[in-house]
Amino acid sequence: MPKKKQKWEPVLTPGEIDRFWSKVQRAPGKECWIWKGMPDHSGYGHFTIRGWMFSAHRTSFYVSNGNWPKGIVRHKCDNPPCVRPSHLEDGTPKENAQDTVSRGRHGRRPERIADLKAEIMALRSRVSQDRISTERVRRNLSRICEIVGIKIAEAY
Repeated sequence: MPKKKQKWEPVLTPGEIDRFWSKVQRAPGKECWIWKGMPDHSGYGHFTIRGWMFSAHRTSFYVSNGNWPKGIVRHKCDNPPCVRPSHLEDGTPKENAQDTVSRGRHGRRPERIADLKAEIMALRSRVSQDRISTERVRRNLSRICEIVGIKIAEAY
């Protein structure tokens, strides 16, 4: 039976910690601290440590607590780019799914789907008028289909 791969959880140097915080826009009071570094397609921040990519909110949890989370890091504020330590908590995938349901983020939002379908129609129109490159359309269409939850063939 193959051994389960061990996750690498580095101990950050003071320089790496300073570099991490330099990419954070801190806000007064209880507001979110926004990650200004590299985001992913969902808005979550990413931070590179010695060539390895880590999510910014996990890194914030580590820097603030002195240990990497046991499970996943959940946002109490429901704001993906937030890295404010008081807005983050260690949790399980089940707890995260429960958060999604209780905060009304599960399933597809009909109003968002209608907006995205309108974007698809606009892209088709621009292509037929030769105002946008085919490669650019493919990238945009792929992103839209991923969000809507349909296959790219259904968008054509």
